Amino acid sequence: MNSYYQETFDATNWKEIQFGQAEFEDCEFMGIDFDSTSLERINFVECRFIECNLSNVSFYESILNDVSFEKCKMLGILFHKANKFILTLRFEGCVLSHSIFTGISLKKTKFLECELKEVDFSECDLTDADFSNSDLFGAIFEKCLLAKTDFRSAQNYQINLSNNTIQKPKFNRLNLVGLLAEYPLDITD
Repeated sequence: MNSYYQETFDATNWKEIQFGQAEFEDCEFMGIDFDSTSLERINFVECRFIECNLSNVSFYESILNDVSFEKCKMLGILFHKANKFILTLRFEGCVLSHSIFTGISLKKTKFLECELKEVDFSECDLTDADFSNSDLFGAIFEKCLLAKTDFRSAQNYQINLSNNTIQKPKFNRLNLVGLLAEYPLDITD
């Protein structure tokens, strides 16, 4: 197994990486276009991806332990195929539309200022997750655990309260329309 520790990779040197069953610890990936690359069965521990294109990347059985993504484009990623037992993530300013997180624990995960259009969160544990300033248009929340989940500054969400386990999630009273969408109501100001 190839191991990399405290290294920085960018568009000029990333192609030198031997990805086959590699391990990256405390590494940074900056401005790399990984579009449709296989990052399967790789261990990422305490790594940062900054301004990378990770659209359609495969993380099949990969360990993503304390991995942060900043200003990354990440369309159509199947996060539920990564190692579910060692998975801690953080997203800031990312485009994650059409990605799938189905059935995984996202406790304390931060989705800050992200575009999460049509993302599938079905059957996720979103305890203490934070969706601050994120756009959740068309995102699916079905059979989720929403315990202290922060939706206060999130936009465009629709959550069926009777189809999820609710334990004091946080909402802004001005954005409660997304909780009433299932009901035939005519709401005016």
